[in-house]
Amino acid sequence: MRIAFFGDSYTEGTPFQTTDPEIWPNLIGKHFNAQVDNQYASGGSNRAIFRNICRYFQHNTCDLAIVMWSHYMRNEIHIKEEVYQIQPNSNSFPKQFVEKYYRNQNENAHWQDFIDHIWAVEKIISVPHFQGCCFPLEKALNKPKHWFSLSMWEMMGPSTPCGHPEKFGHKNIYEYMVKHLQRCNLML
Repeated sequence: MRIAFFGDSYTEGTPFQTTDPEIWPNLIGKHFNAQVDNQYASGGSNRAIFRNICRYFQHNTCDLAIVMWSHYMRNEIHIKEEVYQIQPNSNSFPKQFVEKYYRNQNENAHWQDFIDHIWAVEKIISVPHFQGCCFPLEKALNKPKHWFSLSMWEMMGPSTPCGHPEKFGHKNIYEYMVKHLQRCNLML
């Protein structure tokens, strides 16, 4: 049995190691006695997450897929052969560059791109799956059938200094997700 997880640093388990048995993907894997394929894109935009999904399903399969999208305004910047992830309030670029970049963005286009990714995944993934978002949704969304309605922010409780779940938060996320799998009859 194999479960594939797709998401950003919340799926990676930051600041803990991906191999840590107490991060939520590994807790779910243990609960179902399943192999875990953690296909995270640390700090990743939804484009990076979507790319991971496409590449994974071109060459692999699984028994269950869980997709947790990032904030819809996260994006990528391609410079020469490098891909950089950027988000509002990012510290990966000089502050004035981040502010200028987002000042010139079309927020509605980013939102539509987010929606397009969600609905494309409904067609790409043929195995049992559900999708959700790490951050609270800021706009109304026509959600797919098994959408996970809570964001990671709403489940995690107190956060680490880098804004990610503590171990207690990972346990909360795991418990909510197992209940969601039961409600949706997506049990393995």
